[in-house]
Amino acid sequence: MPARAGKLLVFPAGFTGGLLQGASGISMPVSVSFLNALCLDRRTFIAIISVFFSVMSACQIPALAWFGLVTTHSIALSLFAVLPILLFMPVGSMAAERFSKPAFDKVILFLLVGLAIKLLVDAVAYRGVAF
Repeated sequence: MPARAGKLLVFPAGFTGGLLQGASGISMPVSVSFLNALCLDRRTFIAIISVFFSVMSACQIPALAWFGLVTTHSIALSLFAVLPILLFMPVGSMAAERFSKPAFDKVILFLLVGLAIKLLVDAVAYRGVAF
């Protein structure tokens, strides 16, 4: 996507990602697709998506707590779940440096396709959606 188009679409993409995150907790299809279309280098892509999800969480957690959906137990479980992520981030970073730009883009697209399939399967299996 050309830089000019990216600048025009950044607000609608961010708004849609935020709306999806707030409504369903899943903004990845919009946010990652948009960033992938911008053809950013690996470091920039990872930095932006990390900030995006951190800001989304920072906004969502107080709202969930307000409605009583976040408990001390769920916070403890979440903090415990972060440990393996922190431990394996250096491994992921080293692995990502070995990927070429086209290979990195293909991995991102593969993740997006996998997420799309999972969302479709969940919609059919759990909500009785017919296509």
